[in-house]
Amino acid sequence: MSRRFLFFGSDQFSLTSLQSLRSSLEKYSIPYIIDIAACENSFLSKRAECSWKLPRRTFKDVDIPKDLFDFGVVSSFGSFIPARIISSFKLGMLNIHPSLLSAYRGPSPIQYAIINRDLTTGVSIIDVHPKIVDAGDIYAQKQVDISPEATFSSLSEQLAVLGGNLLAETIINWDCIK
Repeated sequence: MSRRFLFFGSDQFSLTSLQSLRSSLEKYSIPYIIDIAACENSFLSKRAECSWKLPRRTFKDVDIPKDLFDFGVVSSFGSFIPARIISSFKLGMLNIHPSLLSAYRGPSPIQYAIINRDLTTGVSIIDVHPKIVDAGDIYAQKQVDISPEATFSSLSEQLAVLGGNLLAETIINWDCIK
């Protein structure tokens, strides 16, 4: 049975997370179908449509029939998602967040980890909350060391790949987690 996802994203972090998720699902032989929900003319929207020919919906047009998708996935989306959309997914809506929550909630966790000279950071897979940023239940986390030479680009790439892999592991083990 295929898992069906609606992926919400906007930027390079989103794209890398999506690539990693797809690779991990294929590695574990999990059949899947992914549609994209992105802001019009976003980086992710253009790349996913051109490179992968994935079905794309602009966020303002998203009206999701209940239970059409198993999971909603959010990665660096930058907008609140209404409760009516969150509740339309059969198994839930998950967020790939690039910090070890409860540290660095909000839009700049990678930058704060570098500015504060943290020695470690990581990725959290959490529920999406309709009114509070990065406040859902935490389902999985993985920690990584921050290299002294780390830049925003290098750390972002590392965390996006880790996030896509961790999300795939979370989905594979969903029946045991939930």
